[in-house]
Amino acid sequence: MLECMQDSAHDKEHIYRVLYVALVIAEQERHVDCDVLIAACLLHDIGRQEQFENPSLCHAVADAEKARTFLTPV
Repeated sequence: MLECMQDSAHDKEHIYRVLYVALVIAEQERHVDCDVLIAACLLHDIGRQEQFENPSLCHAVADAEKARTFLTPV
C-alpha cells in the first residue's frame, strides 16, 4: 500500500484518515463487513501513480486492478 503512495496529498496519513472516518461511520451502520471496509480504505488510492503517469487513466480503475492482485489468493 505505502509503496504505491508517492504524492504528498495521498500519503499514509490520508489513508489512515479515510480508514478512521470509515470505521466511525461503520459504527452507525448495520451489517458492515469490517474486513472488506478496511481493505477498501487501505487500498483506495493505490492507482494514483498510474494516473499521474497517464492522466487519461481513471485512478479508480487502476485501484481496482491493483487491489485485485493484492487480494486474490495465490
